Amino acid sequence: MIGSIAACIMVKCPPAPKDGIAALGFLMIVFAIFAYNDATPFPSFYTLVPVLGTAFILVFADKNTMTGRLLSLPFFVGIGLISYSAYLWHQPIFAFARIYNITPPPQMLMLALALLSIVLAYLSWSFVEQPFRRTKTGPLKSRKSVFLASGIGMALFLAFGVYGDKSDGIPNRLPANVASFYATNEWDKSCLYQRRDGQPDWPNERCIFNKGEPLKIAIWGDSIAASLTPSITRIVQENSVEVHQLTYGSCMPVKGLHRAAVEGQDPCIEFVKRAHSYIQKAGFDAVVIVANWPTYLESPSSMEPVGISPKAEFTDKDLCITSGFPRVGRFGKLAGKSLG
Repeated sequence: MIGSIAACIMVKCPPAPKDGIAALGFLMIVFAIFAYNDATPFPSFYTLVPVLGTAFILVFADKNTMTGRLLSLPFFVGIGLISYSAYLWHQPIFAFARIYNITPPPQMLMLALALLSIVLAYLSWSFVEQPFRRTKTGPLKSRKSVFLASGIGMALFLAFGVYGDKSDGIPNRLPANVASFYATNEWDKSCLYQRRDGQPDWPNERCIFNKGEPLKIAIWGDSIAASLTPSITRIVQENSVEVHQLTYGSCMPVKGLHRAAVEGQDPCIEFVKRAHSYIQKAGFDAVVIVANWPTYLESPSSMEPVGISPKAEFTDKDLCITSGFPRVGRFGKLAGKSLG
């Protein structure tokens, strides 16, 4: 919207170039680059700083202003030419880097991927964008050929999407052990508590599986824990293990911490207290703690203490702490029996 307003101003009543305002806009962008971090609310009021800074440059800078001369240097012009290609490349590259492992990618890797995005952006600008712009000599010499190529591309993407949907996510892309784990992992959300559900009372009969077996484990965590409970239950069933599911959406299973981004009284705090107390009293042989740890712990500023220091007090129990797909062997040994 700000860009549209700036364009209308430049078309209808362009103001005289103003070096000071243009320089202020440049400094606002530089400030946002170095001062903002992952704890900065976005979008929010803070977003206006770089956005208005850009608008100031668009409206008040030209080739005769200091800011205009700076941004006309070949380096900045080159970055501008490939900027959109870099934007398109960096998003999938960064996304795949983040989901490849359960831990956040190291900064040096992300820097290398940023440089890779720039290289790929230059190649796509040179061999894709430019040929398309040269309509007389490029591969698509008419409007008809452009629409035909676009239609073929959309049809291919649509076909791939339909194939992925009909094949249930293309399961053959997964390693054999992971595919086997998820093959029977159909789960419902009846034991995944949310803020609207209030607080649970345990023991909850509907959330106890393999009931009556001599060994007992608790699966404690967030929605990731809830999604893995059916497969874990199936794996340990042959070893006579009773499973209790204690799960709450977007709730980190750590006593003494909660997510700072939650407004008002966070019901997760009470849930964690109840789960912790129940685990202590129920006499479980082991506790499997599962959560989306990167989301909670990527930024320390996203967490805040709740009266006490976070600590684990299950000193008499085997613990398995994991995120996502756990290695079966990590469930430990209970009363001389291996769960894996």
